[in-house]
Amino acid sequence: MTLPITPLIDVVFQLLVYFLVTASFLGDERLLRAEAPPADTARTRDDDPFSLESEPLDIAIARAGAGVAISLSGGIPAPADADALERLLADLLFSEARPTGSFAADHPIRIRPAGDVAWEPVVEVYRAVVGAGYRAVAFGGAR
Repeated sequence: MTLPITPLIDVVFQLLVYFLVTASFLGDERLLRAEAPPADTARTRDDDPFSLESEPLDIAIARAGAGVAISLSGGIPAPADADALERLLADLLFSEARPTGSFAADHPIRIRPAGDVAWEPVVEVYRAVVGAGYRAVAFGGAR
């Protein structure tokens, strides 16, 4: 008894035609711009090419009883809630109107919620940061 392979070849051929017709080649490819440092720049082995230019301001969100506790890095006092955080960050924002501010609008800010915090307080903190005028906001990071 021999195994009929003709139907198998037909199916493989149809699959091949299907994938060739539906595939898009080089349609969405883009070039990624990468700039190398100047040749005369001296680098040491300890330089981290992925390090940030300035340390981000960390905003930690932890569960505290029925609510959450918000704390900031750099010795900045902890606000009571998201509204107080927005006012505090707006006071720390450097601008022409407030030349005594500590952070520029593009200063990196990292929001680090604990694993047991609900999403609503995290979204409130994010809205407070953006509402205060900051543009470089990220989530996560090691504690």
